Amino acid sequence: MDTGWRQWRVGAEYDGLIAHGSREQLRSDRRRANQLTGTRWTLLHVTDHDVYRRPAEMVITVTRAFGLHHR
Repeated sequence: MDTGWRQWRVGAEYDGLIAHGSREQLRSDRRRANQLTGTRWTLLHVTDHDVYRRPAEMVITVTRAFGLHHR
């Protein structure tokens, strides 16, 4: 997870062409993601397009994820 909001149990992982660096890093990232979702975290995946071309939509997606934990 690249960033997270503990109080809402929401994390975000940046997925880019070189974000993982190697196959082993990708495997490690996916294991960690599975562990987080197994502990009731919501893990979002964002790309360069989300960050640089659709930042407002990305913020909406994140804030909606915060709301999932307040129901």
